[in-house]
Amino acid sequence: MDELAKMIAEEVGIPEAQAKQAAEVAIKFMQERLPEPMADRLTDALENPEVLKGAGNILEQGMNLFKK
Repeated sequence: MDELAKMIAEEVGIPEAQAKQAAEVAIKFMQERLPEPMADRLTDALENPEVLKGAGNILEQGMNLFKK
């Protein structure tokens, strides 16, 4: 989640503490709406940075959904 918070802070231009709160809200939003297997994978990816290698594009696409 720290990487997501950092990305939000850089993209939006807000302090990392605020970005972390925004990331937590976004993650909760996605977990509540994704089908169970996908929600579990999201949690796994956020808890294990190794899972995120190569997943940056997926996260970026997800963030683009919220920009629209």
